[in-house]
Amino acid sequence: MFDRKSPKRYQIDYWHIVPIALLIVLALAIAYAFSRYSQAEEMIYRKAFESQVFWAQENVENRVAHLRKEAFAKGDVIVKSKVDAKIFQASAGDLLSQYPELNQVSWFDARGQWMYGMSSNEERNESMMSSHPSLHKVTRDKLLNFVDDDVQHQTIVECLMPIPTTRPNGQMILAGFLQTRAKINDLLELLLPNEFTQGHLIKLYSDGQLVYSNLSTFSDRAVFNQRIKSQQRVQMCDSNILVVVVPLAYQQPKVLYWGLLMILGLIGLSMVALVVGMLEKYQRHQTMREIKQQFQIRQAFENSLNVGVRIHAPNGYLTYVNEVFTKMVGYDAEEILHRPVHLLPYVPPEEVDNINAFRAQTLPIAEQIAQGSTQNYHRLTKFKRKDGQYITTLMRGASLFDVQGNLTGWVTSVEDVTEKIRTESELKQEFSMRRAIEDALHVGVRVHEINGRVIYANPAFYEMVGYGADEVIGTEFHDAPYYLAEEQGKLKDLIAFCIEHAQDIIVMQSSRGYFMPLKFRCKDGSIKDMMMRGGVMVDENGKISGWVTSVEDVTERKRLEDFKINETKRLETLQYLINLGEMASAIAHELNQPLSAISGYAAGLHNYLLNRSKNIDVVKVSEIAEKLKNQAERASKVTHRVQRFVKSKDLNLACMPVQPLLEQTADLMELELRQKKCQLTIHGLENSWPEVYVDISMVQHAIINIVRNSMDALIDSGAPCRKIDIEITQYSEYFICLIINDTGPGVPKEIIDSIFEPFFTTKQQGVGIGLNICRTAIESMSGHIWAKSREEGGGFYITLPILT
Repeated sequence: MFDRKSPKRYQIDYWHIVPIALLIVLALAIAYAFSRYSQAEEMIYRKAFESQVFWAQENVENRVAHLRKEAFAKGDVIVKSKVDAKIFQASAGDLLSQYPELNQVSWFDARGQWMYGMSSNEERNESMMSSHPSLHKVTRDKLLNFVDDDVQHQTIVECLMPIPTTRPNGQMILAGFLQTRAKINDLLELLLPNEFTQGHLIKLYSDGQLVYSNLSTFSDRAVFNQRIKSQQRVQMCDSNILVVVVPLAYQQPKVLYWGLLMILGLIGLSMVALVVGMLEKYQRHQTMREIKQQFQIRQAFENSLNVGVRIHAPNGYLTYVNEVFTKMVGYDAEEILHRPVHLLPYVPPEEVDNINAFRAQTLPIAEQIAQGSTQNYHRLTKFKRKDGQYITTLMRGASLFDVQGNLTGWVTSVEDVTEKIRTESELKQEFSMRRAIEDALHVGVRVHEINGRVIYANPAFYEMVGYGADEVIGTEFHDAPYYLAEEQGKLKDLIAFCIEHAQDIIVMQSSRGYFMPLKFRCKDGSIKDMMMRGGVMVDENGKISGWVTSVEDVTERKRLEDFKINETKRLETLQYLINLGEMASAIAHELNQPLSAISGYAAGLHNYLLNRSKNIDVVKVSEIAEKLKNQAERASKVTHRVQRFVKSKDLNLACMPVQPLLEQTADLMELELRQKKCQLTIHGLENSWPEVYVDISMVQHAIINIVRNSMDALIDSGAPCRKIDIEITQYSEYFICLIINDTGPGVPKEIIDSIFEPFFTTKQQGVGIGLNICRTAIESMSGHIWAKSREEGGGFYITLPILT
């Protein structure tokens, strides 16, 4: 029905654009001609207005010049009369009557003092005779402004005329000043004709402020041309009075306006008709284009879905199937279209009756399905592919109606859910198996959200703590009833640490998770020791989504471990007492020799002193005393070693890197190594080693004891090269190993198992408790010490625990 190619874009009909463009050009030409005509008319009007304003300005200035000339003549008459008051009044009266715009005439003497004055208002004359301001501060050749209290300063133009006189010697001197005051508004009304004032708005400004306007004489419908170019500004009479003249707005003939509007209206209607035609054509094209696009979208949508689509006629015959459905059943469209249900090759015989019965049930409610009052139908159906394989499908359907509301068929979507059902079955089976395993475990299992909230716990956990599911599910670390208050801090720190190092935990989880010993308070009030182990749950994006923890009751195990530790300590104490008895016997033997020697030397010294009371050989006495001292020191060493072995010492465990520990030990032995001409070298200091958790002084004592034994062996054997090496190695995941080798004769194999026994020694003056003390010290820190026989030199191994 439609072309499957992409719809063409709308092609603009340029024959429609030509008349529109011509109409636009015509309208612009008419508007331009009218604008030019209006500008010419306005130019003529403006020139006439400027000439009228110029005439008015000339008329006013001539009037003011004539007034000044007449005032100067009257002033000369007043001076010649010796400034007589009657002469002044007569002259001033002539000026006031001759020039109605005058408001006041005054006479000032040469010093600027007011003498006489006359106003157009007779009532003001008497008040003026009493007082008037002085002019002594004003330059005589300047125009001065003085206004009486009842005269507005802003509307007055004042003129001060200096009147000279001639002395008998012919010298010109100033006789006084004649001042005249005139109202500008009266002057304008007197001189300007009514035609000018009725056709122009006149404004008077004094010092920038409006003081007079004839706006009230115009009607409300008067329109003025307020543009700056259409105004005339005149500075009146060399004063601070500014006159602004604004003409009435120029009115074009109405016939031109109406004619222009009719022409433009016809042009506009023509353009509208053309545009409407173009829009209708464009809308028709857009409608066809949208229909084609919708058809192509539907085709693409059906082809992109992994769902088969079928259209049935009301009698059940197939009228359309998409490509996905044909691939799903393995039949071509020609093999299945326009066939009844019982002849469809992919419908097994056992499903024919079910499909017909289902179609019969849905026909009566088709209208309800279309109106949405009833949900669309769906059901599971088995289909048989062309290759003989059975598949399970999920069919969903909706009814089709024409524009009159008549049922025309059905649209059904068919989805192959064989694999989905199989996967769901396997997941359910796996879930049931895991649930059975969790229920059978004697270890409690919990599942937490990432914030620690419990969302699942197995029955073993409920039995372990005595709380029910409603008391456990939904709780967090801060409100779980079985957590002790002192344990919550550790749990919060654990969660914060795990969230911060989430990526590291995800990487490490393949080898081990985290574990933590805790104490739980059960519902009956009892306290149990628990071992909590856990790991993280990771979503498909590799991010932590929660935690799984197992909780094991280790109360009985801990009790047995404590019992074992106590029994071990008791046996160690018993062995210690046995060793102490053996040591006491050995001490008696060891001390008998130095004590017998001391006794013999003391008796000999006593006899020597009795027989040689007068002639005593000081050197001889000194030698005997030195021997006594040496034997006493030997006995003291024996007792000191025994005391160190017998005296119990509490461990002072601390964290320390192995490199500085060995460097400090080497510094302690530097002088002794130099005296005995031995060289000590430590290998592996440049590598990075974890910290060890030991009693630092006891480790240093053990290393020093072994190194001293090596130095003694090197000296006794006469070895030409006296070298002692200490090598650092990684013994295991939890231990660092120190290997001490020398270039001496080594330890014989027959005695290597006995060198750590108490009082076993190969030295002539040795006691035999040094290595035994070393072993006791190292093993008290969870370490281990042993020796190996080597062909060249001895080898001792010490393991130290790593901080975890």
